[in-house]
Amino acid sequence: MDIEHFEELYVLQLQQLVDVERMLIESLPVMADAAHSADLGAALLVHLAQTKAQAKRLEGILTAMGEDATGIECEAMQGLIGEAEDIVESFDESPLRDFALIGAGEKVEHFEIAAYGTARSLARFLGRQDAVMLLEETLDEEKEADKKLTELAGTVVNPAEFSQEVEGS
Repeated sequence: MDIEHFEELYVLQLQQLVDVERMLIESLPVMADAAHSADLGAALLVHLAQTKAQAKRLEGILTAMGEDATGIECEAMQGLIGEAEDIVESFDESPLRDFALIGAGEKVEHFEIAAYGTARSLARFLGRQDAVMLLEETLDEEKEADKKLTELAGTVVNPAEFSQEVEGS
């Protein structure tokens, strides 16, 4: 991959983010179905709706630039999604699986926060103010999703249920 200009790097970042969002559109419903906690499942479905809107924003930015909006493979996200899929397959439905799913979800959100922050910085550097606002909107949504997952980590397990599980081990 020969990237020699900031504009090329920016387009690559956006195209990889398209792939990221498409992978999440496929995996979030599976994770939501696997959740033991109704609150966790609902939060994942809310984020699914946001993810679909985020993909459309990215496609709009790329299309307005005259660039291909089909996406370029993002290997990092493939690994993170693979981890979430392993959790769904390896854990029985339980608060333990919910904790593991929350952890996998937070890794995804942290990756997206970094990737969208980079894309936004490149857009700002290149003077693409319209894209800066759209990328900032998505970045804020990703930060909020991470915050929600952190909050859920403190509520998905009933302390009494957890105590029984620990004592029974």
